[in-house]
Formats: sequence, C-alpha cells, structure tokens
Amino acid sequence: IIRAFLVEEQKIVKKVLKIQKAKEKQAAKS
Repeated sequence: IIRAFLVEEQKIVKKVLKIQKAKEKQAAKS
C-alpha cells in the first residue's frame, strides 16, 4: 500500500514540475 502511494505521489510531483516549467517559459516570453 505504501509503495503504491509513493508511486502516485511521484506522478503528481512530476506533473506539478512540468506545469511550473511551462508557466516559467510563458512568463519568460511575455
């Protein structure tokens, strides 16, 4: 159970990091 939870958390963290990077790129353009 704990292992599956950690995998899900890693997926969420990666998604958040991707969104943050995309936002930074947009901010840099404007």
